[in-house]
Amino acid sequence: MKTGIPLHPARPATPLPALRSVRLLDQVRERIRYLHYSIRTEDAYVHWVKAFIFFHDRRHPGELGGPEVEAFLSWQANERNVAVSTHRQALSALLFLYQKVLGMNLPWMALPPGHRCARDGEHFGVELLHIISPARVVELVRRR
Repeated sequence: MKTGIPLHPARPATPLPALRSVRLLDQVRERIRYLHYSIRTEDAYVHWVKAFIFFHDRRHPGELGGPEVEAFLSWQANERNVAVSTHRQALSALLFLYQKVLGMNLPWMALPPGHRCARDGEHFGVELLHIISPARVVELVRRR
């Protein structure tokens, strides 16, 4: 059944307005409210942005890049053993920070269009997992 809704909507023609706030966390809150995200999303995103900043010794995210984001997310997954949903929430918060607040694209955010997932009409870059066949797994296990 066709609904007439495109799978990957085009980005809005008008850019986001300039931020009025000076402080970074206030800018995050301002942008979230402008885009009509829920208050719970605002609280979660501000939490993850703070955690990211403190993880990197209070350095401004504008000075940081892809390797620092990957280090933070890897630490969350490997050292803190956070759930997948928690890891995704942290990733979404940092993507929001870099794309919508700082206006920056991280190197791995520029994946081909077929390798993106859509959420609420916006495109978020995600790292793809390498999927191998069961036969290849057996072959790799036998080598050991």
